[in-house]
Amino acid sequence: MLDDLTELLGAASRTDDDAAAVVKHDPRMATVLARALYGRLGEPTERLVVPDGAYRWRISEGAQARLMDEIWQESPRYGAGRERLRSGLVDLVRRQAERRGLVPGEAWARQVGRSQPVRDLLDRLWPRVDPADVVAEFLSDPAVAADGILSDAEQAAIRRSPPQVAGWSPADLVLIDEVAGLIEQPAHGSLAVLGALALTAGLRVPAAAAGDRGLTTVDDVPAQHAPADPRLAPLTEGTADLEHEGLSRRLSFTGLDLSAQEADAVEFDQCRFERTTLASAVLDQPRFTDCEVSHCDWANARLTKPALLRTRLTSVRLTGAQCTAGTLRDVTFEDCRADLAGFRFTTFAHVRLTGCNLTGADFTGADLRRAEFIGCDLTGAQFSNANAAGARFTDCDLDGIGGVTSLSGATITADDLIALSHTFARALGITVVASPQR
Repeated sequence: MLDDLTELLGAASRTDDDAAAVVKHDPRMATVLARALYGRLGEPTERLVVPDGAYRWRISEGAQARLMDEIWQESPRYGAGRERLRSGLVDLVRRQAERRGLVPGEAWARQVGRSQPVRDLLDRLWPRVDPADVVAEFLSDPAVAADGILSDAEQAAIRRSPPQVAGWSPADLVLIDEVAGLIEQPAHGSLAVLGALALTAGLRVPAAAAGDRGLTTVDDVPAQHAPADPRLAPLTEGTADLEHEGLSRRLSFTGLDLSAQEADAVEFDQCRFERTTLASAVLDQPRFTDCEVSHCDWANARLTKPALLRTRLTSVRLTGAQCTAGTLRDVTFEDCRADLAGFRFTTFAHVRLTGCNLTGADFTGADLRRAEFIGCDLTGAQFSNANAAGARFTDCDLDGIGGVTSLSGATITADDLIALSHTFARALGITVVASPQR
């Protein structure tokens, strides 16, 4: 097993004595290494100032600390946590811009996220790390990360001069790969499966490296970040007509028929839709911000390049609806019927779908990295060319899905894997036959 690992990560140049090897392969090392890694996080000491044309957006130290605490409670992988911090800072800036009446888009968000002040703050609060550096510093001085977990004798057994000088042992390479797994999702085309028994580091690494499209069994993948709730104000009654480039703000659409209407660049801000039909409507670049949609019929609606921000859809009929090249951010779908719906090339950012009928839905080319499916029927859904690394599927029916290899990097529960096994077999060209009668 260690020979396989050596082939994967490079030849080891030294060996450990028995005492050191026993400690390094102990399951407690997973906790110790996590301490060593996350101990590098910083604390906010000054406010963030982001220049944006004539504006200067400011994020206080307190807001930064609350965001850090929120991310910490989610327990993401280290690399994902850094990106969560970046997106969280951008969202705080976005909210300030929206309060000034601006309508920031995705290009604006990317510009803010890549700005020098944001990059500098990320490097202070959630710095980039190299797995080998983390292990090297830990082995040089184990006390900080191992205190209360490893005994003094165990710490002494693994303490030594910097490995970059003394060389790496096979067990050290296991620790490096363990830290790499804490930083990023394993890059072996793997599918993480929740509900497995805990393994030592020496067993986890060769399993993950077994080959492309392998399965990684884990029990500690963090939950997705919950979508933010819509922010609604007192509403007045809306009308049954949609206008091109019209803005509907703080309106309630109740029991209205908006079916088959066409509109371009229509915006809905802090609106509520209840028992209202948009069936077969054709909307180009519509925008829904802080909206609630419940018990509505949006079947066969065509939404091109839509933007949904902090929007909740409950018991909505979306059969055959097409949401193409859109952006869904902080969106919740609950008990919706979206069979045969299309989400081609749509970005899901903190989107949660619970108890939805998604049979035959089309997610071709969609960015599902921050999507969570709970108790959904995805029978026959299509995932070809989707990016699902980080997506989470819990108690879902995944029978007969297309593009199964695009689920690389996703997380599913162990029970769902059973139904998915035949789909995997077909994708890998494996013929499954009945067991011979005895």
